[in-house]
Amino acid sequence: MSFPDALAGEKVYRVVGKATNKAEEGASEDIAKQTFSRERELRTRVFPRPNEGSGGLLVVLQYSFVGANPAMAYLSLGLLVHLIKNGAHWDVHDRFLLETTHHHSLQRVELLDLRGDGIVDLVIESDLEGPDRPTAAFRCST
Repeated sequence: MSFPDALAGEKVYRVVGKATNKAEEGASEDIAKQTFSRERELRTRVFPRPNEGSGGLLVVLQYSFVGANPAMAYLSLGLLVHLIKNGAHWDVHDRFLLETTHHHSLQRVELLDLRGDGIVDLVIESDLEGPDRPTAAFRCST
């Protein structure tokens, strides 16, 4: 069974640098060779954060490491980042790493009013294998 990749049409960026946390370390590893990649292939989608005007963004990132052969717990990484404008630059206000085990891509990424209460939710659905594939919804109210 095949599922859509919500970020398939987005540009692919290459980002080079050492792993910044445990999840990236796991995703960057070639477990057979016991080496680590420093190069990521990244796709992203950016949404304005509701109720923050031009001062807030929600950024959804999906990436994996080039040449890596990681354990099934770190095939690919999905990350949600909340950015707040601070003068001329953006600060990371919060970040949330999606479940990594058996994760290949994101099937759905969109803003919806799920409860019909006027508060927008960011809906992110992963393609996790198995019967308990989660859909994450993040409330976007201030």
